[in-house]
Amino acid sequence: MVPFSLFGADLRAVPTVAREDADEFQGQAVCCRCDAVLALTVALTRVKHGAENINWNLDMFNRILPLSIAALLTLTGPVLAQDTTTQATDPAATTTEAAPAVGTSTAPQAPADLNMGTPLGPDGQPLPQVGEPYIKETFDDWGTRCLKAPEGQADPCQLYQLLKDKDGNNVAEFSIFPLAPGGQAVAGATIVAPLETLLTASLTIAVDGSAPRRYPFTFCNRAGCVARVGFTAEEVNQFKRGATATMSITPVAAPDTPVELNIGLKGFTSGFGSLSVNGQ
Repeated sequence: MVPFSLFGADLRAVPTVAREDADEFQGQAVCCRCDAVLALTVALTRVKHGAENINWNLDMFNRILPLSIAALLTLTGPVLAQDTTTQATDPAATTTEAAPAVGTSTAPQAPADLNMGTPLGPDGQPLPQVGEPYIKETFDDWGTRCLKAPEGQADPCQLYQLLKDKDGNNVAEFSIFPLAPGGQAVAGATIVAPLETLLTASLTIAVDGSAPRRYPFTFCNRAGCVARVGFTAEEVNQFKRGATATMSITPVAAPDTPVELNIGLKGFTSGFGSLSVNGQ
């Protein structure tokens, strides 16, 4: 090998010259590689001019010059490849927002705690749910009380009146409904008296001061004590013609003092006529 000093080049001064002649390159890495190539080229040039002094012929120079060109390509190739790779992998140039899938809704899901409201009837009260009683229509002293049935079924209804004592306290309930013809009774009734009613005393009903008729209690539950009674056609006609009826019950706490409750008969004829046998 030929010692590096034979090139006659002071390599310590070359980097300054190379940086001045390589301003067109961008980045410190490119400048450093060009400094080395330029230093090699300067050294080879000086070898060409001083070949006679060091007994180095032109043929050796011609073999070294291609090596300098190969070195240039070798040194600059990685830089170009690095720049290309940087551009290809730049996230800013390749990142795009994913488009929503076709047919996929972007609307927000409704929260589970949303209140959908309560439907109201003509009277401003909430509509009844299945199994709940409600007043469908009123007839003076009476009201058509129905029970909400499942969808597709008719709501069974009865003629209803809430009975009060002389002080206006709610005491008993009276419900009457028509029965199918053919039996002795043409109408049935369900009467609910308060608990602690003296059951052995039964209850009595009289219309417009006529002779009363006694009816026993059938059973008691949490709602009260229930009497299930029947009325003949004549008794129903008395309700239609009468002005008032009286029902008497006896509390356990005062067995000698029966409580009389008035049954208003105004509107009974219209109300009872609005019912059908099947309770619709």
